Amino acid sequence: MRRIAAVCVTAWTIFCAPDAAAHPHMWIRGRIAPELGRRGLESVRVVWDIDELTSSTLILDYDADRDGRLSPSEVDELRRGAFEHLVEAEYYLVVEVGRLLATPQRARDFDARIVDGRLVYEFVVPLAVTVRWEDLGDVRLFFFDQSYFIDFRPEDIRGTTVRFDGAEVRFDRSRRRSMTMGYGMVELTGLEVAEVVRR
Repeated sequence: MRRIAAVCVTAWTIFCAPDAAAHPHMWIRGRIAPELGRRGLESVRVVWDIDELTSSTLILDYDADRDGRLSPSEVDELRRGAFEHLVEAEYYLVVEVGRLLATPQRARDFDARIVDGRLVYEFVVPLAVTVRWEDLGDVRLFFFDQSYFIDFRPEDIRGTTVRFDGAEVRFDRSRRRSMTMGYGMVELTGLEVAEVVRR
C-alpha cells in the first residue's frame, strides 16, 4: 500500500511514518461486519478501537471544548484532518475473493466517539464491484498494514452470520500470515466465508 501524504502533524504522527525505526507505533482493535445486498457482498462496516496513547493525541487535537465528547462539528474536523486521507491506504482493509482482490472505495457514514478515554472510529467501506453470491465462498476479509506501522489486534474479530432477504452467509474467524515491508511475517486475524445458504 502506498505511503499516505501527511495532512497535518498529528495525522503524520499517527498514520504516516512507515519508515520510523521501531514498529508498530499504533494498535487498533478492529471489527469487521460484512454487508450484503441484492447482488452479494456490497460493503463492509468497520469499527476501529484505537490505542490509548494515539487516542489521547487525537482527542487533544479535536475535542476542542474539552468536554470528553465529540460534537458533530468536531467529528467533521476529525474526519477531514485524520481520516479522509486513509482512502489512499484503502483503510488497510483487504478483501480477497479467491486469488483476486476486491477494491475498497471511499468510506461513507463516518462517525467517531470517545469511549473510556479511547477514540472509536466507525465507517462503511463500499466495494468498487459487488462480490456476487456465487463467489462468496471464496471471500476472506482482514486488516493489514504492510508497513507494520499499525498493528491490528484480533481481540474483537469474531465469527458472524449475515442475513439478507432469506439468504444467510456464515463467516468464521480466520488466521493467516503475511509478509510486512522489512519486518518479517505477522499473523493476521480476519473473517472467511464458511457457508452460504440461499432459499
